[in-house]
Amino acid sequence: MIEIIQTRFFSLLAESSQEVTNKEIQNAYAQFTAHMETVSNSDDYTNIFRTLSGG
Repeated sequence: MIEIIQTRFFSLLAESSQEVTNKEIQNAYAQFTAHMETVSNSDDYTNIFRTLSGG
């Protein structure tokens, strides 16, 4: 499993560059949510939250 903070979404958020476009953020977020659905084996946000919180 990819560490969450190593995803493209978090790297874009951490960048201080103002050259990141809205479309790049949207694409990275879509990839992040798809990854979280895969990791939690669900598209139910309650299960995803539990995965993220370690519970």
